[in-house]
Amino acid sequence: MNSLTNLRFWTKAFLAAPLIVLGLYIYMGLPSRFIFPEGSMDTLQPWHPGFLGWYDLVLGFCLVIGTLALRVHVPLHDLAVGGFVLAAIVASVAGSDWGFSWELLVDDIAYWFRFFAPFVAFVALVNRLGEKAAETVLVGMAAVLMFTSLFVFRLQYGTLHRFYSSGMTVGSFSQAMLVLFVIAMVRANGPLMLVSALFLILTFSRTALALWVGCLTYYFLSRAGLSIAKRLVYSVLIILMSGVAVYFLMRNPEFRFVIEDRLNPDDIATFNKRFVFWEYGADLVMADRVPLTGIGFHFTPSVLMDYMIFSPTEGNLLYFPSFHSIILEYGVGLGILAVPIFAGVLWRIWLTWRFGCYLPFLIFILFFVSQSIDFTFYHPKEVVMWGAFLGVAEGEWIRFRRLERSRAGRSVRRTSVPQALAVPALGSAASETGA
Repeated sequence: MNSLTNLRFWTKAFLAAPLIVLGLYIYMGLPSRFIFPEGSMDTLQPWHPGFLGWYDLVLGFCLVIGTLALRVHVPLHDLAVGGFVLAAIVASVAGSDWGFSWELLVDDIAYWFRFFAPFVAFVALVNRLGEKAAETVLVGMAAVLMFTSLFVFRLQYGTLHRFYSSGMTVGSFSQAMLVLFVIAMVRANGPLMLVSALFLILTFSRTALALWVGCLTYYFLSRAGLSIAKRLVYSVLIILMSGVAVYFLMRNPEFRFVIEDRLNPDDIATFNKRFVFWEYGADLVMADRVPLTGIGFHFTPSVLMDYMIFSPTEGNLLYFPSFHSIILEYGVGLGILAVPIFAGVLWRIWLTWRFGCYLPFLIFILFFVSQSIDFTFYHPKEVVMWGAFLGVAEGEWIRFRRLERSRAGRSVRRTSVPQALAVPALGSAASETGA
């Protein structure tokens, strides 16, 4: 049985870290009404609200106690990165032109904790139990999201014929399914690839589907372990599955309407009007309207409230709650403090690609690219989800480098032993000759 769906590895993880597993699964299964009070998503606010609740206290307790119970040394550089990000958030809020706000700072600290607590927990899980056990916990989280998406779809069928998990958006759920597919692809788990691909297709997310095709192309072209015949077989199967899915969906009037809407040439040409907001964000930076340390972390809605565009098709003003790009969100919110954060992510992408660490490379680059063109990294479940994904990637990268150094050390010792033995032999021969 493949390691991703092997209950033995999941049981190993659960017995070693039950609080971590339970805390994450409970959080991923929360209904939308628990996180978002009625009407709160429709209210214009000057910053991205934190939606702090009892569920964060439960998750925090489970992750902190569970991680400490693993008794694993977390690399100092990962803790230093977390400390720097927290300091950057506080500095940007303190220096905001809107004035210091404790409410904003509490929301931002909650956001920071939601990311770094699962990030550190999964780094510890990988180092303590190995990547197989840690990845089964991720699969369980994704399974909870899939399960809740079935209920959401049943409730909203007739108004929105797209799949997404409770407490999440279509975009963020599609990203979760995309990362799950990539993990299954690298671990050669065919059934999980098919299930995650089906849910991904049913989100009808153009961005995620484009990235999905890109990941498949990269994997089949670069994976040395796959023969040409296997690559062709896998490619044909995926094309057939996609074609069959589209065929049956197009026979359903509701899904046909969604597909035609997603293929709207005007929306595709303007990247669903993102180009307009990206140009506005670039103008803010170029016009020196962004302070050195930014306008305040997660404070970008305050400048977007002044910029709305008229939609001739809908006959009203369109408001975007974010720039739909982490580059502008962090660049405008944190200013120059965002540069080391982006540099760190790009450096991880380069290193994992340079040393051939496939899965961490794909997860890191999917995070950066997906958030650069479809920013979802600010609501509670999305932040926890990406903290878990990136924690696994970081943990596996650390483990990979440790094994590489270990192999290099053993190789050096093997080559040095015969030389060490040869010296006494030569010395002995010389002494016998001299005698």
